[in-house]
Amino acid sequence: MAKLFRCLPLLLLLFVQGVFAAQCKFQGQKYAVIEFNVVGSPGEFQSVTLEESGSGYDKKYLWYTEQASSSSDYLFNEPSLKSGVPYKVRIIRDPGNNIPTSTRYYRRNLNLGTNSWVLVDEMMLELKSGNVTASTAIEQSALSCTEVEEEDIDEYIPPIFDQCSYFPQAIQSWKTTGTDYESYGPSVFNANSTAESISGWSENYVKDSRNIYNYEAWDGSKTALRIGFDTTNNTNTYGASCEGLGCAPASLNDDGLYESRKAEPPEPLNVTFDSTQTLEIKVDTYQPDYVASCSSSGLCSYQDMGNTVEVVILQNLKSLTVQGLRDDKKVIVRFVSGIKIENLNISGNSRAYFNESSGYLFSTASIGGWGTSTDIYLESDVFIGVTSSFNASSVVFSTVSASSGDYIKPTIYGPAASLYIKTDSVLQAHLLAKSMNFDSAITIEGSITAHFLNMWGGVNVIGDMQDSDCWEETEEEYTLVLSPTTDVALICEELTPTLSVMSNGSIATDFNGSATVTIDGVSQSVDINNGVVNLSVSSGGQSQTISVSASLNGYSDVDSVSGSYQFVPYKFAVDDQYVIANKSLSVTAKTLACNNEGSVVDVGYSGSPTISSSWVAPASGAVGNLSYSPVFSDGQSTDDLILEDSGQMEITLEDSSFDCSELENCPFEVDETTGTQALKGKFTVYSRPWTFAICSSGSPSLDTATGDSNGGNGFIAAGETFAAKVVPIRYIGDGSISGEIESGSFCSESITSNFFSDSSLASNNIVLSSSVATPVQSDDVVFQVEQPRVNTDKEYSFTALSWEDVGSLKVMAATANHSAVNCSSTLLNLETWYECTQQGYRNIGRFYPAYFVITESDWWVNKDDAEVTAMEPYTQDNIAYLSQAFGLAKFEVVPYSLNDSVIKNYSHFKDSLQAGISLLDDETFVERLEVNVTDGEWQDNSAGESGTQGSRWYLEDDEAKFLRNNNNTVNSHGNRETTVDGPFNVSDDSLSKYTGFGFIVSANVSENPDPIDSRNQDNSDCLNKADTESDYSQHCHLSFIEQPQARYGRMVMSDVGGTSTQEKINVPLKVQYWDGLRFVTNTDDSGSRYHSDNDYVCTQSVWVDVNYTGGSDSSNASLVPIDTNVASGISTELFAKPHNADNNNSRREQIRYWLRMGTDSPQYQESKQSGSGILCGEQYIDQPWLQYNWRGLGDEDPSAVVTFGVYRGNDRIIFRGESGLIGQ
Repeated sequence: MAKLFRCLPLLLLLFVQGVFAAQCKFQGQKYAVIEFNVVGSPGEFQSVTLEESGSGYDKKYLWYTEQASSSSDYLFNEPSLKSGVPYKVRIIRDPGNNIPTSTRYYRRNLNLGTNSWVLVDEMMLELKSGNVTASTAIEQSALSCTEVEEEDIDEYIPPIFDQCSYFPQAIQSWKTTGTDYESYGPSVFNANSTAESISGWSENYVKDSRNIYNYEAWDGSKTALRIGFDTTNNTNTYGASCEGLGCAPASLNDDGLYESRKAEPPEPLNVTFDSTQTLEIKVDTYQPDYVASCSSSGLCSYQDMGNTVEVVILQNLKSLTVQGLRDDKKVIVRFVSGIKIENLNISGNSRAYFNESSGYLFSTASIGGWGTSTDIYLESDVFIGVTSSFNASSVVFSTVSASSGDYIKPTIYGPAASLYIKTDSVLQAHLLAKSMNFDSAITIEGSITAHFLNMWGGVNVIGDMQDSDCWEETEEEYTLVLSPTTDVALICEELTPTLSVMSNGSIATDFNGSATVTIDGVSQSVDINNGVVNLSVSSGGQSQTISVSASLNGYSDVDSVSGSYQFVPYKFAVDDQYVIANKSLSVTAKTLACNNEGSVVDVGYSGSPTISSSWVAPASGAVGNLSYSPVFSDGQSTDDLILEDSGQMEITLEDSSFDCSELENCPFEVDETTGTQALKGKFTVYSRPWTFAICSSGSPSLDTATGDSNGGNGFIAAGETFAAKVVPIRYIGDGSISGEIESGSFCSESITSNFFSDSSLASNNIVLSSSVATPVQSDDVVFQVEQPRVNTDKEYSFTALSWEDVGSLKVMAATANHSAVNCSSTLLNLETWYECTQQGYRNIGRFYPAYFVITESDWWVNKDDAEVTAMEPYTQDNIAYLSQAFGLAKFEVVPYSLNDSVIKNYSHFKDSLQAGISLLDDETFVERLEVNVTDGEWQDNSAGESGTQGSRWYLEDDEAKFLRNNNNTVNSHGNRETTVDGPFNVSDDSLSKYTGFGFIVSANVSENPDPIDSRNQDNSDCLNKADTESDYSQHCHLSFIEQPQARYGRMVMSDVGGTSTQEKINVPLKVQYWDGLRFVTNTDDSGSRYHSDNDYVCTQSVWVDVNYTGGSDSSNASLVPIDTNVASGISTELFAKPHNADNNNSRREQIRYWLRMGTDSPQYQESKQSGSGILCGEQYIDQPWLQYNWRGLGDEDPSAVVTFGVYRGNDRIIFRGESGLIGQ
């Protein structure tokens, strides 16, 4: 029996709150269902007992825990319940007319959220008629007894999930026809190269020859394992290793058994995520926020152990984000069993820990991805249900206690989800998802069931098929073939017909046995090695017909075969001919005989023999005329032969009037009826089609698919399916008889109808394959699909063809072994000659991207913070000031196929055929964002170490800005005057506004009408898809993933005063931002700079004491020169010094100082006006985003008025040394 699984979900999580029910009753003669709940409690004896009514009956322990008992009164012993885990037990009894009958014990782990059960045991239980009382002391057991009619008992047999249902082999897809998954279309398996290795199919599966397909059946040189997938988009798949052979989905050769190779359809995972609570945990060098989060919210608990901190998530969440930002402190995240989290994100130096026998549900889960490798620890019997996506990148998997005997591999289950795992570690698990992608050297010990499975990068799958009965053992079905079955030879010649054992249309190379062969009535046993033996037939020098028959020893169900071979003294001798249908061929014929010494000699025959013909293949229903009329002169003829159609024809030459009486010992037999003699001969003509025409089959039409990466018509989107039909055609005109033929224009020519007929031949397969024609020609096969030659439709219809990239394809049609056959050698049969049919091809294009996605829109205030090695805190907490250029803004736009595969060829398209990228404004904050879009370019990043590997539009901009409101508005004073608003996109600011900036991806309609988004409206991500005035298929509006974080900022200098004789006065300075209500100090800013040298300062004398007697020279008061940054938003390093600190020369005055922050400012303009009294240096710090409309004149540099010599009231000057003053 297949190993039973306990952790695959069939319904939602059901948490049963039991109520105590100590007893229930049922009739012993009835079908009964006993159910109860129990919580695992190792060390505590728990039981359910049965007591029959009446005296003399012992109590029976129907179910019990702890140590097993050998007593017949103890039935189902349960030693394996896990501590604290809730279970439901169901026991079903068949009464069996008062004789001991089968009673079955089922168990379900309630934490796993499944409605699938384990059939734990089956035993015999004898009960008499009458009342039976079931009792238990288990608390909250909800014990119940239900009597059931026999015809209804099947309704109570619970669904059992076992390995053979969903994970029957190492890899497979599942059955979709007539299920909830029918819209998924054909299942697809793609492997990139021979580096991908899958092993571990069950023994019976590998032994069954029906699961082995010979690529080149004529010599068995290539074989592949048939696997449970419909098709592939990459014929490198065929070269990948499946149990040491190639990998063959149905598209390579559909033998009609592929559905049986698939898993059963999984139960949909319908989950409602209804929590609105969010939790973010960041472990960095600052105050750990898990302390406050877990202490106040009740959503989690924590235990700090120095080098690690363990956080337990206690409640369902809408989102959970965990970041481990310290290399010296790992954050371990555990979850209570049964938890539901809509969006999970764990990264950095973190560990996601999933406990034994527990179930977890996520909509999206992203684990790892950057920084120190993230761990995922999986204990036994873990179930992780995913409804949307599960991504694990740069992670290390660990399976806890995997070596223990009762370890059950974890299961990740998401029949509608995508799964992406990137790791070089070992993952022991069973995986089920709609789509799975692996692109690293991961080793998976378990099994994979996926509708779309992509593997590249050295993936290694080791199947866990401990039970071989997931594939029933079968016996080979053989047929015996004798070839040829008729022939004519001279009496001095020997014939060697071939006896072959065939299996599924191919020689059974693994067959070694014997056959009984009867030649002219004499039987003998001959050995058959590797499926083939050559017989020897001769006439002993006599003119006679010899019959041959053969039967396969030990296989009475295999039909015997027979043949007839005529030996004559004279004959027409013509070599077997290999022709092209409808093309003439010059044929040489001779008349030969055996002389007295047994040698073959020429006979000088002249005349015109009668020609007759019969079709050998197809044996019936053949069409096509023969044209052949040889005329012999002196024993030889050379004449043209034309056979209109394909197939195998036997041609007989006969002349019954030839007189050999003048020859000594005339050997011709006299026809007793006519009194004449007959000269006969036979030869075989093998006729093949000329080539294969590749033609349209419905819409979209191939006839207009003439574009490529440099121009012409667009065809369809990458990943979109199309169809083609292939027909074998007769020879036309002066066409080439070697090499491939461009055949797209021959779809109206005559076909070789016979080619489709006669299933008695080993059926050649017709392959439709493709390689890239443009933009970069390649011999790598894009897709390869195959059909048997024999069919009744008179065409080969290939549907659901697709390409996951763009450009144009060279689509080719040929027989499966066309490239392997040496067509100039001596050929033996029709099958090999069919393989010589010349390959037909046509170019098809242009394929274009199905849609575009902004995959990166990162904004960095400081470019250095964008480095992978950078650690928080980031400059300004990575929040720019409005109108401040980001140190680096990185953007990536990636084209995709309809199946969500990254496009690789698009960057090589002609420029005018590539999509254009322009900036998408926010509808409210119009023209507020500046990005140098014109600097972006399409590039090939296939070998890139970062970003998406494939084609992408990429831009790194060090001038991108989120502008201030009215940034370009000039007021009546001629100055720029902005208005305060924001903050924007700052999650920590409660009044933050959120923007919708992005890109518009547009087609160059004049030169490139290819759609930008080929998805239907429901599936498109274009923001304008519902806008009737904007065609999203031509102009797709996409929002940035990350919107720019920005705040309105300003630099503030405080007015101060001090004595005119102080050496210097401190001028407080700080940087602020608008939080939506008021300006607050930006404590995240330690980067804003100021320079107080005179060249960077504007000054204005506001007031000078009229009583100053120090002379008329201008003041020497100034700011003390310094070039520095603020620290956490403030600076205490700016000082002003007076004119002269000497009491005798001190000067009482007020001076305004501006710190220049840009090229322009109202005071700078005033300095150019006569009489303004403002003097300005010509240098400045380029920080105009810190200007502010201080005086109503426009955005202005920060300034402060410094008073040297301060009055207290109106009475006196404050002199040096007096305490309590500002700045002292």
